[in-house]
Amino acid sequence: MSAIPGQGVVSAANTAVKNAGQTVKTAVTNGAKVVVNTAINGAKNATQALEQAPFSIKTVLLVLLGIFAIVGAVWALMNSRVYAVAKADIGNAPTPANNQAFADEMTRKLITTTDEMATKRQPILGSGEGGGRVAAGASAGEGGLAVIEPADRLFANFHVLGARLAGFLGTLASGGLYAEDRAVEFALKKGCRLFLLEIDYLERAPDVPVLVYRDEAGNNLARNVGSIGRVIRALKKYTKDQKLIGDDPLIVVLYVRRTPGETAATKESLNFMGAIAAELQSVVPYLYKKPASGMFTEADLVKQPLEDFANRVVIFTNADTTGFTGSAGATFTDARRLDHYVHARLYGGQEKGKIDGLELPKAGTAVGAKANSYEYFLTIPKNLQNADDTRNTWTMTMSPTLDKVPDDVQLDTVMEKLGVQGIVVDSFADEMGAIYAPKRFATYSYVAKPAEARLKAHASANVAPTPSNLNPNGGALNMRQ
Repeated sequence: MSAIPGQGVVSAANTAVKNAGQTVKTAVTNGAKVVVNTAINGAKNATQALEQAPFSIKTVLLVLLGIFAIVGAVWALMNSRVYAVAKADIGNAPTPANNQAFADEMTRKLITTTDEMATKRQPILGSGEGGGRVAAGASAGEGGLAVIEPADRLFANFHVLGARLAGFLGTLASGGLYAEDRAVEFALKKGCRLFLLEIDYLERAPDVPVLVYRDEAGNNLARNVGSIGRVIRALKKYTKDQKLIGDDPLIVVLYVRRTPGETAATKESLNFMGAIAAELQSVVPYLYKKPASGMFTEADLVKQPLEDFANRVVIFTNADTTGFTGSAGATFTDARRLDHYVHARLYGGQEKGKIDGLELPKAGTAVGAKANSYEYFLTIPKNLQNADDTRNTWTMTMSPTLDKVPDDVQLDTVMEKLGVQGIVVDSFADEMGAIYAPKRFATYSYVAKPAEARLKAHASANVAPTPSNLNPNGGALNMRQ
């Protein structure tokens, strides 16, 4: 029987596809080198077969094989480089089976309680019909928007509950691992609307941003590393489309522990931040968009009505993204410019209780967001405790690593006296009674600040349009792929 023209090519194509599948499976274990070797072998086999095929079949199948090879290799490289080096970086890393068992056990512990908490939780927007009129004695945590006059319902005037390690499933006591989808779902059900992504790189792959859990000495305490993109996709999955959080705004804090270049403006650092930007694509349609007209700086973010953030995502980062506006950033497309996604840079505070990676703002900087540790806020002398610093600047408090959740007295100081907006905690800790007190986050994830700690609304002024060279987009993206 004579051979069918091109039959050898079809067989080679099937073999190449099988090789590509095997590449994806083995790359996670053996690293990116496997991708290259397998791709080379597959290409050799396909080339030999193509030499025997008619020209038209050669052309079509060569194009198809090229597409398969590129897509498969890129996918495998992105995944294998992150997860294959993770074991070497961590040391005696648990096996995948042990990690799965740990995640399953945490799931069993959390699923019932978080489901019950989710059924009692209400979205803050839409909760204030009648504005300013509420039953006598009701607290902000119980009354929702009804305890705050409509004119004062500004972004600056609400506390929000946050998760210290977004995507991390575990606690200070138990340790844990990154199981992004489960961890995000449980944290949302427990009331978190602020998610801090702790971003770093592994020494063997300094251009690949991953999620870590490091102690203050820099040791990785997680059983694996996590994916920024998986956390972001999970946040999108469990927002309004799933009726899990209603129209509550989401706040994403990209806490970058370090960048690989000597400075933030070097090509290596910009490539690293560009890779972070690429992981944010799924929430682009949900990013908060600045007002269409008028001069708008980062410091103006807190002055906007909370309802303008309905079902939107706000992104802060401590990373210095100004390098994208210089000559080194000129080669980056809009989709890989992290500065186009960030609404405000997150600055640090004084030296006491300082958080690594957070810089002090330069004189004259319009600061939109800042953060400091619980240690810093709780050691402010009582005679100096006031909300002056948090009225005009969105402020967050967190521990440098997972730590005990603040108690009732400490939360009174941080929230009611100092007016700190972002209350970031170990979302899966056991001792959460003070967090879920009726006056705090028992019902709502956004809680109105006390009247004396609020920013008062002022009549808006007519201002000239923002010059294009001063406009950082702030979520109003015109993506150029």
